Amino acid sequence: MMSLWGAVMGHANLIKHGAGWMEGGLTASFEKMVLDADLLQMMVEFMVQRGAADVASLDSVTHALLGAHDPDSLAGTRVLCETPSAPGLPYVTAAATSDDDIERLRQGLAAACADPNLAEVRTLLLIDGVEILSERTYDRILDMENEAADHGVTALA
Repeated sequence: MMSLWGAVMGHANLIKHGAGWMEGGLTASFEKMVLDADLLQMMVEFMVQRGAADVASLDSVTHALLGAHDPDSLAGTRVLCETPSAPGLPYVTAAATSDDDIERLRQGLAAACADPNLAEVRTLLLIDGVEILSERTYDRILDMENEAADHGVTALA
């Protein structure tokens, strides 16, 4: 997890980090995602709040959760700009998952979003529901990528 430290201390301009990735991206873990997100937030606090970096990129969900549950972690920072709206990250499963299992997973997510016993947890996580989106919904992200390429940005270094 501390492999980020060299990049931070070396004043890297952009750090691409596969939060939750393990085995070079061959597998992922929810637990590692939580740990990595926490580590990345600590890096933002360390670098931006102390003036060692000019800007940091936070996704809107992380920013909203921090604002709701740990506003001190955002002290001394402000939103510089926002990107256009795009669909959030999808829930994914193995390509070999059967259609029946996918339907059961969707029903489970819907049930968790409707269960009154989980209302407090959903509120804490700022979750108010789930939607089944078509793959075409994510075309907005490809449009943004193409727009960046039109401006000469074809890769992140």
